[in-house]
Amino acid sequence: MDMIAGARNLITDVAGLTVGNAEDMRLRSGSTVLVGQQPFTAGVHVMGGAPGTRETDLLAPDKMVEQVDALVLSGGSAFGLDACSGVADGLRAAGRGFDVAGQKVPIVPGAILFDLSNGGDKSWGRNPYYALGAAAVRSAHEMFGLGSVGAGSGATTIAIVATDAALTQAQCTRMAVAAHDGMARAIVPSHTPMDGDLVFGVSTGNGANSPETETVLQIGHAAATCLARAIARGVFAATGWDAAPLPAWKDLHG
Repeated sequence: MDMIAGARNLITDVAGLTVGNAEDMRLRSGSTVLVGQQPFTAGVHVMGGAPGTRETDLLAPDKMVEQVDALVLSGGSAFGLDACSGVADGLRAAGRGFDVAGQKVPIVPGAILFDLSNGGDKSWGRNPYYALGAAAVRSAHEMFGLGSVGAGSGATTIAIVATDAALTQAQCTRMAVAAHDGMARAIVPSHTPMDGDLVFGVSTGNGANSPETETVLQIGHAAATCLARAIARGVFAATGWDAAPLPAWKDLHG
């Protein structure tokens, strides 16, 4: 299977997807959201020993809700899960969501990373991540920044992997499992007891019919390659903080 970068070399080369970022430079943290123009199929696989997630149980193939409206990645450790609420409220105001008894309920799974020790001002009185999630969904666009932006603003890497094949939830999950190989190639050590190490697999369903087993295998291989490359790309694009000894890769190696 030929692997060719899309026109933007971004996840938004998959038609119907946009990405929004929001960050607080004083906080040294932020949130990122992946939004579909329409609800999309998603799977997830967690291999780390310390995950922080919201609504990821919904992504199991045996659950009732088969599609989601957005996926959120955020800094802030457990506090960052509140970014999902900001995204959900923004989508609900736009008329998005799962119909329940006449109400719209956006389905917004999310995951967080730990950036509480990066030197930013964490002495907030009110959790700031709701507002960051709301700002991220307002900024969602086909073009977006890389590196030290959004959920990556206080961390080292951020990556999401998707395909335009029409995958089922089970196939999205299989893709997410395979993509962990790419994480292990790019981050050493990976999947430790202190890490979340979570991968979302996404399919808009706008592509060809559900692929054969051999094609799913090839997609898994492509997902691992893409994730390894995306992690490295995030590291190379990151910028350091001027007010603290947190140099970026480019600061150390040019």
